[in-house]
Formats: sequence, structure tokens, C-alpha cells
Amino acid sequence: MMTNQDTNIIGIYRTVWRVVGAGMGWSEAQTLLAARDLMAKGHVEIDEATGWVWVKEWWKHNYIRGAFVGNVKGKALKEMSQIPEKWKRPAYESFLRFDEDGTVAEALSVLTASESGAAKGYNALFGQQPLEEIGSSLARIPYRGHRDGLPSTSQGAPGNHTPNHIFTPISTTTQGNGLQPGGGDFEQVSLEDLVNAALWAAEKGKTIKNVGGYRRKVRNRLLEQGPNRTDFETLSAWRNAVEKATSRDDHAQKTLAQQEAANAEIAAKYRAAQIRFEALAADDRQVAIDEFKRCVVERSATLQRFYAKQGLVHKAVHAAFIQFFSDANRGDSA
Repeated sequence: MMTNQDTNIIGIYRTVWRVVGAGMGWSEAQTLLAARDLMAKGHVEIDEATGWVWVKEWWKHNYIRGAFVGNVKGKALKEMSQIPEKWKRPAYESFLRFDEDGTVAEALSVLTASESGAAKGYNALFGQQPLEEIGSSLARIPYRGHRDGLPSTSQGAPGNHTPNHIFTPISTTTQGNGLQPGGGDFEQVSLEDLVNAALWAAEKGKTIKNVGGYRRKVRNRLLEQGPNRTDFETLSAWRNAVEKATSRDDHAQKTLAQQEAANAEIAAKYRAAQIRFEALAADDRQVAIDEFKRCVVERSATLQRFYAKQGLVHKAVHAAFIQFFSDANRGDSA
């Protein structure tokens, strides 16, 4: 639900249930069964009839400020305006719980004003409780932000050390330092990719003894401060290295596949030659063997030794004979 093709910046989106389960090979019924279980545990909210999904854990894995700054802000506000009415108030309140610097509250003030008019925007969406009061009351709730995130259900399993790969929306156009990697306004950057890139760059210069600790340190910095120019440059270099490695692997696999196909073709050719030889009359088989001895065996001291000991029964001699018989097209008429 966090990574299917219909997800958006804010984690509240509309989907088709079979799309959610497609990546796991699930049917629509299986997907809904799992979604109901997640909803019962408080991780998500779903509307089965309309296909709306609210991933309540979204901001524990994603950097909320990155969705409400720069050119991305307009997209986030548009998506928020489309949230089903029954979810708007609890969703907005949930967003404010992760608002450390007032960025989200400011964005919500713009949204509520445009939806209901500047004078009565807050009351229209939140009853008689202004947004400032909601924010004040939420400030008394202990902040449990996105620093550690929630482990996947499989992470706790014995022997399973696979990390989550959660795509984190981060603006690629930042204010202040003029950073504009890729020239785009918004890129859905994988938080784990940024961490992997940093680890890759660090290991080029030295051996990282505590890889897990290093990854946590980088992840916490990214979630608290957001990525900087060096992070994006490192990410780009890492992606290029991965692409090159993948290209080499693809080339090696292609070469191996071609070799296997060639070997299969040769094996089929030799099987056909064996069948043709066995179909010959005894005299014709002996003629083929005598010619093989004259043309091949007598020219190889090794084959002569093997042939003298075991004749055609020896594997090397038999293989050489079948190749000779196949290349000479013996027994075609048979």
C-alpha cells in the first residue's frame, strides 16, 4: 500500500484493489482480506466501495516537510483537497502531528482558505475549532515522528535482515542552496537508495565496521535535515555504478544464454547423428568407424590410446566419433 503505482505524495489515494495486490500476485479478494486486517490494526483506513486508501503510517516512513515546500506544495495541496470528506479532519490532524516547524500548518491554512473562503475556512473544515487551536492541542502529544519508521511485518522474522525500501517524496528544488538536481521540480526519491548510496561512497574509502549503525545514522540525518547537494551527487554516482554493474550482468547473462542455446543446438545435432548411425546396416556402420579411425584417431595419440583400450565405448572417443559422423553427414540416406 506504500509502494504501488497509485500512491501519491500524501499517502491518501484512490486505487483499484487488484492493482494493490498485483505486485504480490494476489487476487482482489486476497488483497481486501489483508487490507481489512491492516485497518483492524490501525495501520490504514480503507473504503472498499470507492477504493480510497489512507496509509496512516505514511509520515513515519516519509519526510513530511519535503511534500509541503517548493513546487511540490501545490501538488500536495491538490491531493489533500481530494481527500474524502469523512477523512479530512482526522487526516489533517494526523499531518499536524508530524509538523515540526509549522510548514504543514501554513500549507493547511492556504488549503482551507481556498476551499471555504479566507474568513471561515478553518471553521468549515474543523467545526468551531480553529486550526491554530488544533495545532496547539497536538503540541501536547508526544512527537513520534518518522525517524525510526515502522518495520515491515517480515523484518521481525528470524533470520530476515531485509530492510524496508520506502519511497520518500523529497523536493529536488530546495530553497536557499539553489539545488536543482535533474532539473525537475519533484522526484520520488527512495530513502533507502540515498542511504545505500552514502554507504557505497563511504566504503570506497574505508571499511565500515558497523554497517547497521552507519545506515541508521545516515537515515536519521536525511529524515531530520533532508538531502543536500552531496547526497544527490552521491546518489547519481551510485545509480550510474549500479547501472553499469547491471549492464555487465545483463551482458554476461545474455552471453551465457547464447552459449547455452548453442550448446543445446549442438547436443540436438549430435543426438540426431547418433540416431542416424544406429539406423545404418552393420556394414555401413563399420565403414563409418573405419573412416573415423583413419581421419581422426590416427592423427591423435591420445585418441589412439583410448581407442586401443575401450574402442568407441570410451566417452572421449565416442564424442569425437559422433562429431565426426555428424560433420561428415554420414547416414543421411538412412
